[in-house]
Order: sequence, then structure tokens, then C-alpha cells
Amino acid sequence: MGLSTALFVAAGSAAKSWAISHESSLLLVLTLSLYTAGNLVVLRLIRDYGQGIAISLSAMVQVLIVNVIAFGISATAYPWFKPAALRWRLVR
Repeated sequence: MGLSTALFVAAGSAAKSWAISHESSLLLVLTLSLYTAGNLVVLRLIRDYGQGIAISLSAMVQVLIVNVIAFGISATAYPWFKPAALRWRLVR
């Protein structure tokens, strides 16, 4: 599960970089490769644990990780956000 989450988060970051750059075919190939690898890992989880459990668990872990990353970046990029992040103990 951790591997698929890492692959999807990396793919999302690569997709954002590709969208900003507009001209990098290498970033597009990297993005598609990471999404494909993540999907292959999830397919293995589906085969091992069942579709409902694998997809639900994958979605919950991804949402949690993306929100932790978003709050961490927001707290460092936007000083006015830091007090709220400190209340939730996301930033030290």
C-alpha cells in the first residue's frame, strides 16, 4: 500500500510539473509511467485482498498523505497559515 501511495503522489507531482512546463515530453512520459506503475501495484492488491478493500484503503491513504503534504507546504509557504497548522500539530 505504501508503494502505491508513493507512486501516485510522485505521479501527481510529476503531472503538476509537466502542466507547468508545457513542453517537456520527458515529464509526460515520467508521469504516465508512474501512474501505470501505481495502477499495477493496486491491481496486485485487488487480486490479493479484494477490490473493495484495496480501492478503499488506497483512496484513504492517498487522501491522508496528500493532505499532510498540502498542510505542510501551506504552512511553510504562507506564514498566516502557520498558526492553524500548529494547532493541528502538522508543523513544528
